[in-house]
Amino acid sequence: MVKINKKIIIFIFLSIFLVSFFTFKMILKNFSKLLSVNAVPAANTQLKNENEMKAVWVSYMDLNMKNTDYSKKAFKEKFNSIVENCRRLKINSLVVHVRPFSDALYPSKYFPWSHIVSKEQGQNPGYDPLKYMVEKAHKDGMQFHAWINPFRIQLNNIPKKIGSSSPFTNFKTIKSKILNEYFVDFGSSKYLNPANSKVRELIVSGVKEIVENYNVDGIHFDDYFYPEVEKGSETFDEESYKEYIKNFKREDNFLSHKSWRMENVNELIKKVYKEIKSVNPKVVFGISPCGNINANEKIGADVKTWCQNRGYVDYLCPQIYFSLDHPVLPFKVCADSWLSLQKDPSIKLYCGLGAYKAGREDYDKGTWKKQANILKTQVEYTRGKFQGYMVFDYGSLVSKEGKTEVENLLKIF
Repeated sequence: MVKINKKIIIFIFLSIFLVSFFTFKMILKNFSKLLSVNAVPAANTQLKNENEMKAVWVSYMDLNMKNTDYSKKAFKEKFNSIVENCRRLKINSLVVHVRPFSDALYPSKYFPWSHIVSKEQGQNPGYDPLKYMVEKAHKDGMQFHAWINPFRIQLNNIPKKIGSSSPFTNFKTIKSKILNEYFVDFGSSKYLNPANSKVRELIVSGVKEIVENYNVDGIHFDDYFYPEVEKGSETFDEESYKEYIKNFKREDNFLSHKSWRMENVNELIKKVYKEIKSVNPKVVFGISPCGNINANEKIGADVKTWCQNRGYVDYLCPQIYFSLDHPVLPFKVCADSWLSLQKDPSIKLYCGLGAYKAGREDYDKGTWKKQANILKTQVEYTRGKFQGYMVFDYGSLVSKEGKTEVENLLKIF
């Protein structure tokens, strides 16, 4: 048998040990480094997504009880389905139509019951839809924002019949010193007149009523102020404007027609904000104006004032419903125009996404059919620049046409 030198054995053993030790140490170091690199972005992403508004507009069309028995049970089933689908779609906030046509989805001192929860406007459905919706949304971990059309009474003959307790009906009984003092007929549509102080008081009282009686997280106005019209826009409220001018002796002391309209709306917005905060400072107030900044002046929406000064809104959510290849105003150009606006740091900016166009060829010159990841690309481009998203609308998120777009969006939502 060959004798092995003990020193050689010890040397070999130590060599193997040292090699193994340093190899293991290097592996451990690299592994730790890998963990630290991956961990930070994951934590940041999680934090970012938790704080990010991911809302969907639930319109009166989504809640319409037509073709049902108009029962409380049927309404609960419909809304439960909406909440369940929204949770699956990673939505954390619902912006729900509660006053679409100067009416209400709740018992109101100022507005008639909405026809969408009963067979006709003014008819009591026998339960409180808003109460149930707020409780259900909160139970499932979602915020609930009450969405209001402030001036709209009727749009293209919807609703077909205006209730006897509608503000329109009540204002008709008042002897007016001027034509269209309280409301304005415009084609097949009717609007409350933003120039009238009693109209503004009515809207403010209606908002306060909601905040006082329901545990809502926010009040939301869309872009229905003055109607966006081309022909006849100057005659829509011509009599009211003439009455306004009578109070001035010199022409250079009064506002232009356009500026006067914006000031009328500004008066409403300031009072709504003030009344909300007087009841519950935690309830936020936001508006979703037109995506095209320049178009807002046509409807009396003074978006620059709202986003630059406190006391108007807590957030703005422009409706940037344009495709990436829109022939006139591409999405990125529009988004950048909002980001470039001077803004008070306390006011949040959300991005309104047009899911209703996804997969459809009848919008934006067919550019929504060119790709199936437009919404995803839009979120990727704006994430970190806007504080969140609102998607229009619920029905589009569960539609057949937008299925692929929505699936791609969910990968990063």
